[in-house]
This record gives sequence, structure tokens and C-alpha cells, in this order.
Amino acid sequence: MPWLGFGTYRLGSRHARQAVLAALHAGYRMIDTAYIYSNERTEREVGAALSHAIAEGVVQRADVFVTTKHWRKYHGFEPALGCLQVTLTPTLTRGTDPNPSPNPWRSAACSAAWSGCNSISSTAG
Repeated sequence: MPWLGFGTYRLGSRHARQAVLAALHAGYRMIDTAYIYSNERTEREVGAALSHAIAEGVVQRADVFVTTKHWRKYHGFEPALGCLQVTLTPTLTRGTDPNPSPNPWRSAACSAAWSGCNSISSTAG
């Protein structure tokens, strides 16, 4: 995974597609999203930009990391799966590379969320 990525925080759906496409053209290979950023509305545009860049030959899907994070109310195995289904569907990609945000106050729930992320990630690719 690249050390530096392109963040989508506060892009909004109006600018997300063009900004992500420009980032991919500029060489970024990690796109960071998060459910809490209101990106559930912009992830469709992120996916469209990625699909467009793949069709143009700018990138191959295997070379791009799309990360997502989810809010603590989605910690736990089943809640994590539900949140990831919401995240994966709009991106129109074959999957994301999950990065659940840590929550030290709910370590058991975080472990279950991580398990959920890993189970869906392994079936998405």
C-alpha cells in the first residue's frame, strides 16, 4: 500500500469524480474514503473515476488501493459487514481495502469489525 494517498474528505459528490480522476492521472494509487465523511454520497463518483481511469489505461485495478473507514456504531462483525456493503456497492469496484478506525474503548467490537472487514475483503477481489 502506498504511504501517501488522495483523501476524499469534504470533496462532495460534485467534485469527487474529477478530483479522483486527476489524482489517478497524477500518480496517486491510494484513494482514501470513509463512511463518516459523508462519502456514502461521493463513493459512487470515486468508483466512476476509478472505472474511467481503468478504461483509459491509466491504472489497473490491482494497482490502486481504495480504503474506507467506518464509524464506531458499525463495530462488530455484522454491523461492519452491513457498513461495507453500503460502501462497496456504490464504488462500482471489485472491492475496497478496508481500514476500520480503531476504538480503544470497544476492543472486542473492533476485533469483530476487523474480522468482518477481512471476510468481505477476501471475497471481493
